[in-house]
Amino acid sequence: MAFKITAIEDQSNGILIILNNGYEYFIPKNEFDSVHGDSISGWIDQLSEKTWADIDSLYKVASIMNKHTKASKIDWDKTFFHIERHFMIKHVADKHEKTNETNLPWKSKQYYINRTFKMIEIGSLTHTDEINDIVHDVVQSSISKYF
Repeated sequence: MAFKITAIEDQSNGILIILNNGYEYFIPKNEFDSVHGDSISGWIDQLSEKTWADIDSLYKVASIMNKHTKASKIDWDKTFFHIERHFMIKHVADKHEKTNETNLPWKSKQYYINRTFKMIEIGSLTHTDEINDIVHDVVQSSISKYF
């Protein structure tokens, strides 16, 4: 059974994310404005690496963070441009995997090496002004929906 987010709660001391297996993930309010690199939300970046984190949930968590950190150094456009590109590349890699059957056992070292190189290739091929403009439009639309 795949883990999924079942609830996101805005609590007085932070955000509680509850998964369908009963696992709880907590983000303390005093850490909402942590950044990675050039003004990208540290928490959203970290959550995006979780297999159970879907894009809508990331926007919901970010909207709660934004509500409580108006003077933050986080650039939500940059954060979600990075996240949307990552999800797009992952989606294309998944589609490629389904159309090009592999004999490698799932979770083998070679499987992950091949998948990583495929995602790098897809990222490189899709790093065009046209694709970046599309991703930027998706980010703007989603931010206006959630924030």
